[in-house]
Amino acid sequence: MWNRELFKELDRFGSEFSRGFTPLGFTRFPGKFGTELVSGQKSVSFPKVNIQDDGEKYRVHVVSPGLEADSVKVTAQKNRLEFSGQIRSEKLSEEDQFHRTERTVGSFQRSFRLPTDVSVDQITAEYKDGILSIEVPKAEQALPRSIQVTMAN
Repeated sequence: MWNRELFKELDRFGSEFSRGFTPLGFTRFPGKFGTELVSGQKSVSFPKVNIQDDGEKYRVHVVSPGLEADSVKVTAQKNRLEFSGQIRSEKLSEEDQFHRTERTVGSFQRSFRLPTDVSVDQITAEYKDGILSIEVPKAEQALPRSIQVTMAN
């Protein structure tokens, strides 16, 4: 029976499982496109990221409103993609009163292990409407190949 309680229990289990790695210095357990975590470093889970595989390339979309283009750095090597930047806070006057602020500001660095090698020299990045879009083509050797079969005599 699939109900909300089951999903709540699964979510709780995942949190408990991940929490077991905290004493080792890890703040999140890595998945298929896992964030690379270094023992002793804190992992900040912003900005949020979507990674899509269309067969020939990965499309990475990073939600990052307020990002300044001169602070963005994207690097890649083999099957590893890293990006960093800085989201600056708004200048506020002393009269501004907030009832709630949820927008994250500050420097960030994210690193992902991709399932296949990529063509580092063909990666492109564009920032538009608060979204950093990175296109990461797969390396030629990682693409599927069609092999012709010949008939033996």
